[in-house]
Amino acid sequence: MTLLITCHDLSKAYGSKQLFSNISFGIFRGDKIGMVGPNGAGKSTLLKIIAGIESPDSGEISTKKTLRVGYVPQTSTFPDIGIREVLLNSIQDTAHLHDYEKETKVSVLLSKMGFKDTEQLASSLSGGWKKRLDIAKELINAPDLL
Repeated sequence: MTLLITCHDLSKAYGSKQLFSNISFGIFRGDKIGMVGPNGAGKSTLLKIIAGIESPDSGEISTKKTLRVGYVPQTSTFPDIGIREVLLNSIQDTAHLHDYEKETKVSVLLSKMGFKDTEQLASSLSGGWKKRLDIAKELINAPDLL
């Protein structure tokens, strides 16, 4: 199994509130992990640290050299554009895909995710469908870790 990320002695506090301290773990390709804890325990903060959005107060993070991390925020907000366009705009074109390849990639993913009306305004989706679209936005770029 390929080790994707290693975290050693991570700590994070906000003001005088210590969220967590001295957390160490590794994540391997294929791992499926769940986090359980009360509100305010630092679950989202830890995910943001893993995704590189926030920094720990102390500790070290080591990643596989070419690691691609996808992050889905707790709150989903979208502009008044169609679902298909949201995904097209989300493609990180490191492979320099042709427009027809991008369209195909988006169509396949939208179908797999269960979206029927791909021109529906993303902002008009229910909370659950917005979350599904947020997940699709990350999956379109094939992250190693989501």
